Amino acid sequence: MCVLPKRGEGIGAILNPRRLLPCLVLAFSLLLGAPVAIAGDAPSLSSKVKALLTAVGYHRSKAMSSKKNIVIAICYDDDTPPEVVAQARAAFEEHKRVKIGGRSFTTIDLVYKDSKSFDAELRAQGVGAVFLCEGTRKSVRQMLNVTMVVKVLSFTTDADYVHWLGVSLGVEREGKEPKLMVNLSGCKNEEVEFDSRLLRLATVFF
Repeated sequence: MCVLPKRGEGIGAILNPRRLLPCLVLAFSLLLGAPVAIAGDAPSLSSKVKALLTAVGYHRSKAMSSKKNIVIAICYDDDTPPEVVAQARAAFEEHKRVKIGGRSFTTIDLVYKDSKSFDAELRAQGVGAVFLCEGTRKSVRQMLNVTMVVKVLSFTTDADYVHWLGVSLGVEREGKEPKLMVNLSGCKNEEVEFDSRLLRLATVFF
């Protein structure tokens, strides 16, 4: 963290490497045009989840076409920190009254162990969408291989999952308000279509 010198501090305090290095890193990042994260500038997990739930209502897929209640699987693996899973559960619980295309939703926990059991569980529980927790990078590709077969929407709060791994729906990492992201390749794989009104508001990847 870059800490500016206080009035009256000597040159020794100002040139202290532990204080000077973060300021130099920040300065070079700005000069090079690199993105710089500023504390308080990222949307909260709660606001991201609310935006995602609203966005899910603007998509069409076979898995949701005839359901009165949408089942969302909160997915993670054995390496996912327990506090991350707990925070995700709490965020969905906070917004449990949000309607998805006029329909209510419920959540279930689903721990990824292998593709076969994951596929079976999605079908048995009638899952309409899967939320991939942050900290689950090791298993994301394997889970997406299953959502491609079962044809259910994948979404997440981790921007890298959308940008690099092909999750269909997510939110940008920075900004005061959640900015939606849509990966059209992921949507095609999962046979998901989003309303054009939502696509105009989102950052779209091909």
